[in-house]
Amino acid sequence: MGRYIKFLVRCGLSFLFVIWLTGKIGYASLSTAPAGMNQLDKVFTLPSTFANGITNSASIKKATNAAAPNTEAIEITNGANQLGGFWSNETNKLDLAKDATFKMWLYLGSKSTVGDGIAFVMHNDPNGVKAASTFTNKNIIGETLGVWAVDDDNQRASSTTLAKTAIQNSWALEFDNNSNNSTTYNAAGSGNSFDVGLDSQHLTSGYPGLASQYTAVKVNLLLLSRYYFKQKHESAQTITGLNLTDGNWHQLTLEWKASNKTMTFDYDKTWKQTEYVDTAKLNSTDGKVYWGFTGANGNNAGNNYVVFESLPNMVDANANAKVTDTTKGTEIASGDKIKAKDHLKYEYTLKYNGGQQDWSNIKAVLKLPNHVTFNTANVTYSDGMTQTVDIKDINDGQLSFSLNESLSLSNAEATITLEGSADDVETNSDTTETASTFKGDNYETTATTPNYTITMAKSLELSVTNGLSQTISKGDNASISGEIKGTDAEQLNNDNVTVYGILNDTDLDAIKPIVDEGSSTGTFLVNLSADQLKLGENIITLYAKDGEDNASEKVTVKITVTGELSFGSVATTSYFQTVHLTGKTQTVGRGDGWVLSILDERGTGSGWQLAAKTEGFTDKQGVRVRGNLIYKNQDSRVVINNSDTVIDSHKSNSNSDSYNVVSNWGDDSGLLFETNAGAIPGTYKGIIVWTLSDAPE
Repeated sequence: MGRYIKFLVRCGLSFLFVIWLTGKIGYASLSTAPAGMNQLDKVFTLPSTFANGITNSASIKKATNAAAPNTEAIEITNGANQLGGFWSNETNKLDLAKDATFKMWLYLGSKSTVGDGIAFVMHNDPNGVKAASTFTNKNIIGETLGVWAVDDDNQRASSTTLAKTAIQNSWALEFDNNSNNSTTYNAAGSGNSFDVGLDSQHLTSGYPGLASQYTAVKVNLLLLSRYYFKQKHESAQTITGLNLTDGNWHQLTLEWKASNKTMTFDYDKTWKQTEYVDTAKLNSTDGKVYWGFTGANGNNAGNNYVVFESLPNMVDANANAKVTDTTKGTEIASGDKIKAKDHLKYEYTLKYNGGQQDWSNIKAVLKLPNHVTFNTANVTYSDGMTQTVDIKDINDGQLSFSLNESLSLSNAEATITLEGSADDVETNSDTTETASTFKGDNYETTATTPNYTITMAKSLELSVTNGLSQTISKGDNASISGEIKGTDAEQLNNDNVTVYGILNDTDLDAIKPIVDEGSSTGTFLVNLSADQLKLGENIITLYAKDGEDNASEKVTVKITVTGELSFGSVATTSYFQTVHLTGKTQTVGRGDGWVLSILDERGTGSGWQLAAKTEGFTDKQGVRVRGNLIYKNQDSRVVINNSDTVIDSHKSNSNSDSYNVVSNWGDDSGLLFETNAGAIPGTYKGIIVWTLSDAPE
């Protein structure tokens, strides 16, 4: 009796030890969980029971790792004889017509607690969020992983009948901790043969609900026969030799490419493979499918967890980076060159486009360029709020900080701005391309800044050798000669330096200076044709620049083009009106043909005077008309005789001033003829001589 009691005590102690060990390992996996999303109950459905009537073992747990705050994990199984799983809710279904990326971490157990494994599944099963493998006697078979068919009848030979026990209209990617490869008569129908031909933990994919996925194998014992089923594991779709249950978390990235219907899975950034998925086999009428994970343990017991980093449809956002040389006012592209000490601005713009959740708890990890020193950093939000970032937190070329605000439809943008300047490098130096990360609870993206070259500062001098001011006549050409001095011969040779000119705000053709081999000095000549120059003042700005963006100071040359003072239009014949003599003094007005204008091209402010004289008017017999040519205005009346009499003056108000003399005369002003009482009827002719003089008004 004592021996019997002693035996029971030992069993009890052993049982308690196993329970404690299992719980401890589950706790340990949560305590080392990586950072990830939370609020998973808003994204996934965890049915209490599946359509097969089996209770769902899956549940949402909080990670206990202090380095992963606000992180939730979904535990799929944690013991023997369990079936667990979760599915996307209706709003989070995968749209097969759109690209999608899933980033997550998997915990598949440890060496001492190995479950059967889990599977990522896309499906359009009629049971929706209650879909799982169908166990007719509720005896859970681990090799199904909750998605594959249930091989529990050793007399079943039809793969079509078998396939109906799997999740229908589905594609699965399994993470199989056990190789189910039994081929014996006794093992037939016990659900332990799907992996015949494989002898290690593995990843593989297929269509659980298709009969073609399974092959029936008949085994005999004397006159008796039984059947087991193995899966068709295509070598191109299977990765073997893995250690899935090493007690570590493993990173998994899934990328769905809608255009070519492929799923690429990257496991631990070590095993990467792309699979074609025949979406027609998913039988979706609206192009959308449920997705999620299932897992099942038979006699094996072990914890399986999933932590999600980012999911499609949660957040639609993007980030881009822009670098500006504010000294020049130009955006910098990859391969560009800028000067040492140029002022620079780095802008990272985060934009929220939509999604099921706000983009929250965003941490920016900015990888900063080499050879740039920053002095300010801030964040501007579209709601008007700002945030100052301490630039002293830059460490080893990296600035990390958390954004104060989440991004949403009502606060859709955040712009991170860093300002600084290029270092005064001693040799030409590349900044290197940098990729910065912006990671929130539910979404992560990156932005890349270009690699460009900061060139060392070299002096470059330009001087004009034939004067900074010239005066030429209208119609003459002009030239400007000058000299270029560089830091060394290399700077000026190999067509490295160019002289640029701007004439009256118009760019001139670039000029290559003449440089003797090995010399650090060169000469240049700028030729300007007469038709390039305007009357009056012309401003030419010259500067030199080398291939590494070193530039000289700008030099200004003034060329003044002087024009002429001349008559514009002058009538060759003009008339006074015909008058009927009355025996009294009469004033005769002008008739047709009076044209007189003056063109002054000497520049604004120049003045002139116009004088007139005449020897008088005579008839054919040479008889002089009795009367006088007069000039009359509102202030005076002047007789025009054979001496120059000033009748008008003007100061130009432009570089090319045209003045119409006659237009200022009225009917009773300007040049008129005055007959006296003794005038004799007849036709009289005379010459008026106009004299234009360069004189002040």
